Amino acid sequence: MLVIDEIQQMVGLESFLRRLGFDVLSLSKDSQVADAQLGFLPDIVIASHHGRNVDGVKLSRQLKKQMRPPPRIAISYTTAPPALSKDDEKSIDALLEIPATGENAIRLLSQLAGLNSEPLLEKYRKFATAKLTRDEQVVIVQGSSAGGGKLVGALGSLGEESSEWDPKTKPGKSATARSERSNKYDAFLENHAKDLANGAAEKVLPRERAQQLMKKLKEDSASDKDLMDKINAEKLKFAEALFREDESKKPK
Repeated sequence: MLVIDEIQQMVGLESFLRRLGFDVLSLSKDSQVADAQLGFLPDIVIASHHGRNVDGVKLSRQLKKQMRPPPRIAISYTTAPPALSKDDEKSIDALLEIPATGENAIRLLSQLAGLNSEPLLEKYRKFATAKLTRDEQVVIVQGSSAGGGKLVGALGSLGEESSEWDPKTKPGKSATARSERSNKYDAFLENHAKDLANGAAEKVLPRERAQQLMKKLKEDSASDKDLMDKINAEKLKFAEALFREDESKKPK
């Protein structure tokens, strides 16, 4: 969910995030958030630090109290990072400078969502090489070392290593950078540990092998087609005979 009152930033971020595969709802006023929650429950909220129609810090406090599970919240800003009190840091998970370096912004979002950043980075490199749209260029800068963003609050405990966090090489850090989806997945694995033990998952047929067997099954059953057609014809005749018999028994 984007809650940004600067229209170019909002449109640019929405276009950028949609091309990465995120579902996005954009709002220009924080007063619209309550109604929007009825049909859209965000995992991540990016809100303006302070604008004419949006007070991101105030909004972050409200969402952390009202939503269960609470979303990860990033505050966007330009020029200088906002000064946050200790209480503010409890409800804010990250700061995102705009314009931001594309790859740094993706790494930050990946950490907030508890996702591996590499697939998203690969997708970004493909469409960014072609050319960013004019709207995206307002919020994304390529080849710049500035505009990265950083984690704060509870996620800030990841420290300097957070920008390089990888769930494969550093699985122990995943407990501090999670999404509701990843938590449900972990719960599923725990509940089905016995079912998946002793290499049970390895018994699943590879897709190519399954396709080969389905093709062979169709070929083997082709010779039975005439027999099946004959049986179906006889069933139909039997049903018609029963229907005529019932009709003949009716009183005239």
